[in-house]
Amino acid sequence: MAIEDYFKPGIVVERSVTTKKASGAVQQTWATHLTIAGRIRPLGGNERLSGNRETLYATHRLYCSPADIAVKDRVNENGTIYDIRYVRSPMGFGRFLEIDLELVQ
Repeated sequence: MAIEDYFKPGIVVERSVTTKKASGAVQQTWATHLTIAGRIRPLGGNERLSGNRETLYATHRLYCSPADIAVKDRVNENGTIYDIRYVRSPMGFGRFLEIDLELVQ
């Protein structure tokens, strides 16, 4: 059984979109960037990821096929929002992504 067989469809990756109103005011909103299949798993406690003198906190991990997903994006799974903290391809094989998330709501 391939790893993709464990993924479920319907996970939305949102990207920030900045628009300028006629009044000159700038508005930032979230728009659907991708809809992917994946699996979100809770992590045991708050896992701390060290790198570049910053400690990142992750509450969940998303596993999915390689896609255009960046730290500036966020994940929406049925109305549950997660900020993306770290994106990596385990062992550099490019077979799937592990994305560390922090639960927002």
